[in-house]
Amino acid sequence: VLIAALIGLLGALGSVVFQAAIAGAARAFGALAAALGAWGSAEPLAPPIVLAAGGVALLVLERLFPGHALGYGFPRFLEMVHLEGGRVKRRWMIVKTLGAAISLGAGASVGREGPIAQIGGSIGSFVAQLLRLESRLKLLVACGAAAGIATTFNAPIGSVMFAQEIVLQGKVELAHFSLIVISTATAVIASRALGGAETVFQARVFELRSYQEIGTYAVMGLLLGVLAAGYVRFFHATLERVGRLQLGTAPKLIGGLVVVGIIGTFLPQNLSDGYPTINDALAGKLATSAMVVLAIAKIFTSSLSLACGAPGGVFGPIFFIGAMSGGAFRSVSAWFFPDLTGPR
Repeated sequence: VLIAALIGLLGALGSVVFQAAIAGAARAFGALAAALGAWGSAEPLAPPIVLAAGGVALLVLERLFPGHALGYGFPRFLEMVHLEGGRVKRRWMIVKTLGAAISLGAGASVGREGPIAQIGGSIGSFVAQLLRLESRLKLLVACGAAAGIATTFNAPIGSVMFAQEIVLQGKVELAHFSLIVISTATAVIASRALGGAETVFQARVFELRSYQEIGTYAVMGLLLGVLAAGYVRFFHATLERVGRLQLGTAPKLIGGLVVVGIIGTFLPQNLSDGYPTINDALAGKLATSAMVVLAIAKIFTSSLSLACGAPGGVFGPIFFIGAMSGGAFRSVSAWFFPDLTGPR
């Protein structure tokens, strides 16, 4: 129990460092964008140039940590957990922090959830190996991953489910579940003490005015299920297509990020994880057509960002795509069935 609490505390500290690194990278690349904006003729080219600069920084990081800095690392993380006894590499605490911070700070269309789960998992693995708890490696990795996710979103219940369902692949044991809860609770308490209790997404109070509204939620669920299946297929097809290109690592990475930057010139809300845009949708500040376009753009740019080698996660883009799609569906449903449609 004490070790689980310790991992939760260290996971919270790791999350604080990670978020500070993202903010620092965003300021650095923001200064570059501002400098380009001051030079009038270069202002429209600012997003592609900034993302190209981010690609160069990632290549330098890859040179320092060969084979660990680039790419969508979560499948490799799960391999370490389930096929290599839970031995997550210690260097990932540094590499994933810097790599994802550069990606998000420059504007790559990736998420922060996968990297913080890997950072927290590497912390849990390090503590377990330090204390020679070989039989508990997998469980303590899950404790660390849950702590990282919980402090990123200020969402303890969701992070417990994430660790149980994704990291441990749904293998439920009461003792395991209890320790993950303890780790997560400790992480959230420490995180709230350090940074406050504000959540990432400011959702409005939910109201169910009529049980007949459940029908529109069911239809939306069916449509989003189809969209999710299509996104998964498109994502893997993009990974395969980019992987088959007869180009080196640098041209793939910088070329892909430049394309993302070009799209970001016209749709700046699509850059980085897009959390402020999700809150705009929740507040009703986005038009239906804008949400449809942003959802389609995020499907393409997130797949391309990760396929070309930018480090980051896929969960953030999924939140963005789901929020935009749900907001667009709500607008259409309210047009046709105003009395059967729930709140944003």
